[in-house]
Amino acid sequence: MKYFIRFSTALTLLVLGVGVSPLFAEPTSTPTTAPAIAGNRILSAGGAADFPLTNWNPAYTIGIGSLGELSFPLDPNWTWGFWMGYFHYQGNDFSGPVIIDEVRIIPMVRFYPAVGGVSPYLTGGLGVAAQFVAVSGTITPNLNPDGFVGAGFEARLTAQEAVFFEADYNLIIAGGGTLTQDAVAVLGLRGGF
Repeated sequence: MKYFIRFSTALTLLVLGVGVSPLFAEPTSTPTTAPAIAGNRILSAGGAADFPLTNWNPAYTIGIGSLGELSFPLDPNWTWGFWMGYFHYQGNDFSGPVIIDEVRIIPMVRFYPAVGGVSPYLTGGLGVAAQFVAVSGTITPNLNPDGFVGAGFEARLTAQEAVFFEADYNLIIAGGGTLTQDAVAVLGLRGGF
């Protein structure tokens, strides 16, 4: 298990490094003042993997899920919106099978330091995580404060469509004040309308 934790930590750092590295590259063209994605509203959807870090039940090694987002450009560099994610975790521990289904709803902001064909960005937000924990057939619901910070990039396909990759560090304050941390990697499509 300790090797998996080291592996997942190394993978998380690699994912964050890849997501942030374009921020430090030499610009190849002058930044444009056009928005990253054309349109008054932006809809994003993607597949996600969630890597539990600290204070999680060791039975969980990875959560598989999806992310949806509805956002609104404020100007060419700033976007605000709602980040909605679903994750499923399962494993076995001393009590038998354990499962968590989790829904996260988080108001967020995104900042694009430069906008072009490939646009790096920083993002973050605060909201709630609704968790449904099933242990030995008993389901316990929990509603916990949740927040994240992350980095990513968009590669434009057209003026209104882009492929995006994002890596986030997530912190949930679980029952009894326990801080649980995880890293989320998302790959998806983003479109303006």
